Amino acid sequence: LQAGNTLEESLATAAAESPEPLRPLFLSVGRQVRLGAPLDQVLGESAEIHRIRDIKVIALAASINRKYGGSLRNVFRSLISAIRSRDAAARELRALTAETRFSALVLAIIPSFLTVYIYLQNRQYYAQMWESTGGRIVLIMAVVLQVMGVLVIYRMMAATEDND
Repeated sequence: LQAGNTLEESLATAAAESPEPLRPLFLSVGRQVRLGAPLDQVLGESAEIHRIRDIKVIALAASINRKYGGSLRNVFRSLISAIRSRDAAARELRALTAETRFSALVLAIIPSFLTVYIYLQNRQYYAQMWESTGGRIVLIMAVVLQVMGVLVIYRMMAATEDND
């Protein structure tokens, strides 16, 4: 766009120069536009199919540009800036939570390994506990609490990752 190309020409250039995950998407968009489909509609459908918010923004900008005119350069410049900022923030969040994620992993794994180690070293330890009602309740509750703790840790770790 900065060189004076139309949006369709710019997307064709982007298709030729983009890396592999996006190349088929842009090639498909370019093919459909050459066959006569409106660019904003094709981009909107592609954004919905592939669930990519940034392409939805491009589709909206193309739709507004088609109806009312104006320059798309500033919109794309802002979009590029927003994408780069979001990517940098995601990398920073990942770096800041690395120690916490490792601690969560250790807290989830060590009790299981410790239980197996104790069982292999002294098989009678758990056998005696399993024979009494109180010991059986304690062992079952320990397993239930461990599983619940792992699920909570998993949900906390999953909440830090944005899949959109």
